[in-house]
Amino acid sequence: MRRADLAEAILSLTAPRERAASIAGDFLEDDLGAFRFWFLVARTSTAQAWRQLGAAPKALVRIVKRGMIAEFGYLLAACILYAFLLVPLLSVLHDVFHTDLPDWGEASLQWSLLNLLAPFWLGRWMARRYGGHAASGTLALAFLHVALNLCAGLFLRWAAQNGASGPHLDVTLVLKLIYWDPDSYGAVLQSAILYATLYPAVVLAGAAFFRTSHSRASIEC
Repeated sequence: MRRADLAEAILSLTAPRERAASIAGDFLEDDLGAFRFWFLVARTSTAQAWRQLGAAPKALVRIVKRGMIAEFGYLLAACILYAFLLVPLLSVLHDVFHTDLPDWGEASLQWSLLNLLAPFWLGRWMARRYGGHAASGTLALAFLHVALNLCAGLFLRWAAQNGASGPHLDVTLVLKLIYWDPDSYGAVLQSAILYATLYPAVVLAGAAFFRTSHSRASIEC
């Protein structure tokens, strides 16, 4: 893949495609080194995403609401996929190797589906549905997840300290989607950190992948 195509795909997450192509073309014409080129692409995309966060809050609220619904759908799809993957895998292990799936293997599969595959799918949806606002929508979603995790952890901790007997929230649909426990606030904090770092990176990777593949398909047509 040419770096111009990838740069255009990244910039198009925060700007119309024509504008993104123009910016990428300007950077290429300046004959910058590789580091300087990608630094400017990242800085421009980040600045435009932050500008969108403050410029159109109502539009972002709509994106976040629809994004949450789409994300829940992709999490359900990940749960179904996990069930279909786990049953034949366990059968092979029992019948051929006469053993069970180790705990680390099951945990790795669950973690990959929830934290990599589902957000990647969500990124493709964001890019297809919202185009030049995909990056700002992703950041807004990440902020919401972080806030929900931190607030839920603090509330449950406060409730436990004020006499509530073992308050916690556990949502499991084949995969454990949510587990907030005041006795393990560190886990809640780790989840918030994950949503602040890995989550937006994977969602944006899915969005950029959709943009590049869509761009190639348009050229071929």
